[in-house]
Amino acid sequence: MGLHYRGKKLFGLILLCLGLGMVLVLVLPFWALLAIAGVGLICVGWYYIRS
Repeated sequence: MGLHYRGKKLFGLILLCLGLGMVLVLVLPFWALLAIAGVGLICVGWYYIRS
């Protein structure tokens, strides 16, 4: 468990963070779009119930 092990662990951690960042960049806009559509449908439904 010398410097080689620590460097390997650090490299793996960097790759993990990069992969997680890429997944968040791809997935979050999709979920945000679904959330906005859901809120829009709720507002439209509420408008029709009230009128």
